[in-house]
Amino acid sequence: METKGGLRPSSADALLGSLGARPRSFSKYVSAASLLRDDIPDNDVRRLRGHQLHLEEATA
Repeated sequence: METKGGLRPSSADALLGSLGARPRSFSKYVSAASLLRDDIPDNDVRRLRGHQLHLEEATA
């Protein structure tokens, strides 16, 4: 879940924290690019796949 907070945590951030969720830096661009191409550094995206990042194949 992505939240857009400022310098102080929002009420949503506080609620997520009380539920045990912790902030994590995550680039959507790098994650998509690294899953499409093996030669792009993945910044731990491949480690997250199947644990916190669930992918489904596109159907045409």
